[in-house]
Amino acid sequence: MNQNALNYIKNQINDVKYILEGHIKDNNGIFYRPRSIFIKIRKYITEFLNNTDSERWIIMPGLRGVGKTTILAQIYSELIKSVDNRYLLYISMDEAFDALGLSLKDILETYEYFLGKKFGEQKQKIFIFIDEVQADKNWSSIIKTLLYNKTKNVFIITTGSSAVSLQIDADVSRRAVFEKLYPMNFCELQLIKNNLYPEKGLKEKIKNALYYSGSAEEAYKKITEHNKQISDYLTKINEEEIEKYITVENLPFTINKEKNKTYEKIRLLIDKIINADIRDLAKFDVDTLGSIKRLLFILADSLDAPSISTLTSTTGIKRLTMMNILEVLEKAELLIKVPPYGSNLTKSKKPSKYLFMSPTYRMSLLNITGDRSTYLTRQGKLMEDVVSAYLFRDFVSPGQGSISYDPSRGGADFILEIDNIKKIIIEVGRGDKNNKQIHKTSERIKSDYGIIISYTNNAIEVKDNILKIPFNVFLIS
Repeated sequence: MNQNALNYIKNQINDVKYILEGHIKDNNGIFYRPRSIFIKIRKYITEFLNNTDSERWIIMPGLRGVGKTTILAQIYSELIKSVDNRYLLYISMDEAFDALGLSLKDILETYEYFLGKKFGEQKQKIFIFIDEVQADKNWSSIIKTLLYNKTKNVFIITTGSSAVSLQIDADVSRRAVFEKLYPMNFCELQLIKNNLYPEKGLKEKIKNALYYSGSAEEAYKKITEHNKQISDYLTKINEEEIEKYITVENLPFTINKEKNKTYEKIRLLIDKIINADIRDLAKFDVDTLGSIKRLLFILADSLDAPSISTLTSTTGIKRLTMMNILEVLEKAELLIKVPPYGSNLTKSKKPSKYLFMSPTYRMSLLNITGDRSTYLTRQGKLMEDVVSAYLFRDFVSPGQGSISYDPSRGGADFILEIDNIKKIIIEVGRGDKNNKQIHKTSERIKSDYGIIISYTNNAIEVKDNILKIPFNVFLIS
């Protein structure tokens, strides 16, 4: 029995309720409203408690800052009302490992000792939450052998950086359920912050119209059938909320926080991604790790897709290493890769675009000066970040589609391909965007229709098989 581990477990059981409260209340002591993923996990727990043949191991990966600890805290605070705290264990693995030198094996074996029975002998339902699980590199095999395979009476939730999914073998994949957590969509923000949510089913109807219509005219008809519901929702939202969403408030901990302090915290998270997550994913030397943040500054400030040659000459990083870094940043889901559309030959000659999973990460890198002109000159790229994150979450991540861009001069921002049967050209930007980019791309690439998403255009319009929608309407999808 490890005495340090026993002391840690006792402290967690006695004090963690109060520690986690800081993650579930705002500065005024008001509880945050839960996100949709909370409802999903609560359903798994209800089935587990009712002894149905339910899932009992949830793996929740996500970019640092997306609110994984908050979800765990909300679930814990609900369970503590009906479950004896002895059978609720929250482990902050980076704290336990880095500060106390405890392995996950140490903690779980000592927890068995604390409970007085082996896990396999327990009749009581037990809940174990392990935050930032990747701090122990052997976490998946430890959970599988010490917990999952020994009993059906333990419910496990593990969270970690997006890279944790790359550390899992096929055996674990068959046992666990993955529930990825992404930056908040706009409607989630308004629900949590202002208790505003569109009419039930409206999000799905807009999404269906945008991506599953036969033509732009059909999409227009489907969306405008819901003009009243769209208007009813958007008229309750201050226009400043859109700017706040794309510059700061798409991560839960940033809500109602002072902007510059938030950006400082994001830059610290970037340091942690580089020095912990990326270090674990790839064996880069110290000099290379030190260059990654400079690379992110360059990508954040780029209006176009810089070539590998440009990036190598600017940073001094060798070509092969640069390609490995970009691949790792993509795997860590800090960046979203948008390759050029075309053949393998085209893709090898033209650079990929790299957008940020959260536009707040881009703004934190650009906002060193605190100059508002930074936002105005980069608003189009921030919008692209948001659109790519929506498309990634809805199509790329679940394996239902892919995104690329037209690398030809004046080509469109995105080409969305859905299940290899539908192709939609998408252009994004501020101002009253014309149809030129979509027409140019559609001359080269056969598509079903085009969509223009404009920040300042307030009307939903259709012409020449191209649907124009305001950015705020897109955000409801």
